[in-house]
Amino acid sequence: MRGFTLAVMLCACRADFADLVDAGAVVDAPPGFANISGTVSGLSGGTLELQDNGGDSLTISDNGAFTFPTPVMLGQPFDVTILQPPAGQNCTVANGAGIAGMSVGDIAVTCFVAGECPPTTTFTSNGSFTMPAGCTSLTVEAIGGGGGGSSKNDGTIGAAGGDGGDAKATLTAVTAGTMFTITIGSGGSCGSKATTPGGFTGGGGGGAGARLPGAAGAGDSTAGGAGGAGTMFGGAGGKGGYGGGGGGGGGDDCTGVSAGGATTIQVGATYYVIAGGGGGAGVADEGGDVAGAGGSACNGLDGAPGSAAIAGQNASGGGGGGGCFCVNGCDAAPTPTGGPGGAAGAANACGAAQQGESGKLVLTFP
Repeated sequence: MRGFTLAVMLCACRADFADLVDAGAVVDAPPGFANISGTVSGLSGGTLELQDNGGDSLTISDNGAFTFPTPVMLGQPFDVTILQPPAGQNCTVANGAGIAGMSVGDIAVTCFVAGECPPTTTFTSNGSFTMPAGCTSLTVEAIGGGGGGSSKNDGTIGAAGGDGGDAKATLTAVTAGTMFTITIGSGGSCGSKATTPGGFTGGGGGGAGARLPGAAGAGDSTAGGAGGAGTMFGGAGGKGGYGGGGGGGGGDDCTGVSAGGATTIQVGATYYVIAGGGGGAGVADEGGDVAGAGGSACNGLDGAPGSAAIAGQNASGGGGGGGCFCVNGCDAAPTPTGGPGGAAGAANACGAAQQGESGKLVLTFP
């Protein structure tokens, strides 16, 4: 009898989440799990069916917020797709795929009349976009992530991270059904002083980089490369390849703070627009040291790497900013006005102000 009672109790524990989410009611995710949620706009009559990870489905009949019935374990992937659009409409999903963190609430589903172009769509996390029928051109604005700034050490104020890039291009004669892969550049994190001071043997900046993938010291499609060997003074950060800022040069056993990542849109192996990330700041580990600031992105264009940043005095050099690129030329000169880099810290501990801002990508249709 005891075994039967325990089995009933276990079944009751498993039935809560899927069974209790209906008519818009949301149950808090259990510890270690995240609700997968977002908003729907543009829905005009009919019903929309969404699906997460190829199995968890949700039927929606009104614009507004939605939450899938089944939470996803933290650290596990989610992938929201259109299972069935409403009659006479198409729908797109932005920010619908990624790894579940503490909160997944920025998924944006936009519906529009079939045969017409969708409204402006903004991606703030990795995803994909399929060109709908009835639309042949789009304008892409890519914004790279900013580099991380560094904190204060004793009497030495930290250094600032460089800004990410902003590149804009109009793509024409795009075939319906073409799927673009979108990668959003992350913002660089803040770094504090080294726990063990070195003997003034930190590295100089990494070498200049090629395009994609970058050469040693330049980085690839997601992050900057490491600094090379150096001398008493930390060298300048390596020149950034297209994929992001070069790593900061070492100094006094410190390495540079992380650079921002590049934001890209591509089809297969062809990159159409790339906005490089900002270089990360250097780090000082003793009072009186001067760390190099991170370089801004978009100094290198059309095949050239981004510019290196400045060296540090007995401290890390700043990382160089990433280059920017548009496959058939950009609509205007790319600029370092993307995700801002982290500020130079005035406190010994890292704060939110030292975190580089992440990038984003905006699709605009005629």
